[in-house]
Amino acid sequence: MNTKKTLVALALGAAILGAGYHMHSGIKRNLDEVKPVKEQPKYASDVAIPGAPAPDFSATSIDGESIKLSNLEGKLVLLDFWAPWCGPCRDLSQHINELSEKQRNSGLEVIYIAAPSSRKEDIINLREKYNLHYPIIHDEDKTIAKKYGISAIPALVLIKDGKINSSRLGYDCFEWIQKLKIDLKSNRGPKYSQNY
Repeated sequence: MNTKKTLVALALGAAILGAGYHMHSGIKRNLDEVKPVKEQPKYASDVAIPGAPAPDFSATSIDGESIKLSNLEGKLVLLDFWAPWCGPCRDLSQHINELSEKQRNSGLEVIYIAAPSSRKEDIINLREKYNLHYPIIHDEDKTIAKKYGISAIPALVLIKDGKINSSRLGYDCFEWIQKLKIDLKSNRGPKYSQNY
């Protein structure tokens, strides 16, 4: 009887070890296929790449203002995809608000695009808390986000002369907005650049 139990225990142990080895080698193989973050593009999406035409949209702000992107032709337009529940988005909004205040006379237009999961009262509360003065669109059906291929926030898209100038996603937005502040302050203006 003890011999049977010993054989069963050995067989079970061998099966567990074999399954563990197979699982480990599968995980290692899958991890080897993943590219490091540094090699992946920093653009907000496959749509929002420099030089691509900016998809036009028409929408109504939370204040009832009609906004059509093509009506802003000739201006520098910054689209900020965000949500009030997103901590990095709230932090970034303060930097963008400061930038837009200083650059308002230079033709910079900022449009907030609030995620569908945002509640209108939270959007209004955030606007008041940070004294945001530019239009906010509640993209409830993801129409604008889909046109720009945005699937995560925060995301920024800079449009110049009807074309995507540059875009960023996630924490890259903070460094990117600082570079934009410097370029606009020095009157160099934004340029097509992967490093921007």
